[in-house]
Amino acid sequence: MDEYSLSIREELNKVSFPELIYNIFEKKLSGVIEVKRDDEEKGFIIKKGQIVFSKTNNIEESLGSLLLQKGLITKEQYSSSVLIMQETGKRQGRILVEMNAIKPSDLWEGVKEQLKQIFFSIFNWAAGEFSFNEGDPTITEAIVLTESTPDLILEGVRGVSDFNVFYHYISDRSIRYVINDEKYKRRPIVMEPYEEYVTDLVNGERSVEEIINLSDIGEIETLRVLYILKIFKLIVSDKNYTIITPVPLKNAEKDDFVKLIDKFNNVFSYIYHTVLREVGPIGERIIEKNIGEVTLYRGDVFSKITLSKNGIFDPDELLKALWTVRKDKRKKILAKFLDDLLLAETLAVKRVLGKEFEDKVIAMVKDIKEGV
Repeated sequence: MDEYSLSIREELNKVSFPELIYNIFEKKLSGVIEVKRDDEEKGFIIKKGQIVFSKTNNIEESLGSLLLQKGLITKEQYSSSVLIMQETGKRQGRILVEMNAIKPSDLWEGVKEQLKQIFFSIFNWAAGEFSFNEGDPTITEAIVLTESTPDLILEGVRGVSDFNVFYHYISDRSIRYVINDEKYKRRPIVMEPYEEYVTDLVNGERSVEEIINLSDIGEIETLRVLYILKIFKLIVSDKNYTIITPVPLKNAEKDDFVKLIDKFNNVFSYIYHTVLREVGPIGERIIEKNIGEVTLYRGDVFSKITLSKNGIFDPDELLKALWTVRKDKRKKILAKFLDDLLLAETLAVKRVLGKEFEDKVIAMVKDIKEGV
């Protein structure tokens, strides 16, 4: 192995393992990683930022143990392979193939799974010693990992079972996070809809505690998403955050949004006048109550929006509320808010007027969806 030109040492109680790995990936470094905790030691070979091989001194993470857990070999085959391994020095995988206990395809799949599980196991550590020595390690292994490092990190964090990790690395509930726009636009991972949902709750004004209280997916899973965002540097903390300078919409963008609002307002107007005609003021109060619950629950840029005359929403108020939203997210946030309002009003229709009127509203909603 070549002489090392860079050496990194860190305590895992200060910086998380996936954050350190992602930093190495960003720099496209090659070298050897060693992680220790008590008597447990694990090592990784990395080539140009990509994890390619893992090793461990934990017998429970051996290939034979993994195959046994999966039911691919018997206890007798496992014990026999261990004895032969001790006598000959051959690798357990080769021995199991020669014993006809597994197929070569099982070996390839099993080793790759083993390499990943060794890597993922450290994601549950919030203490230990991390070291990275840069160099150009020679790879003699036939079976290596080929997945991208960001994808492996994401899979590993999604599988974290020790939730204390989240509490450790996101310990300050009062901190406010801001989306790192440049990083977010070029993010190397594909996020699930629920992860994007939590991301949308990050606006620089809400604390971690407030985001957790507002989130539909609960405390642990919300912290997991924030942890993912933190690892990939998609959010940055700023305790002295100041409100974003409002940026008015340009004419082309404004015209597009006004058309969308008008389509929804046509349905809102129909609902309002129909309910008012059929049941009077009590229907209006039900609509206003349902709308109030939407704006209170969402707690976002539209929290002060109210129903205008004729049962519609003032386009100018809606557009002005979008001034503090990033340009690439404006339409998504507006459409989601209008959808939520429409659902609330549709429920009000069903409650006071029954299924016949509800079906008419649903038909109008279908026309809107087709036109968006």
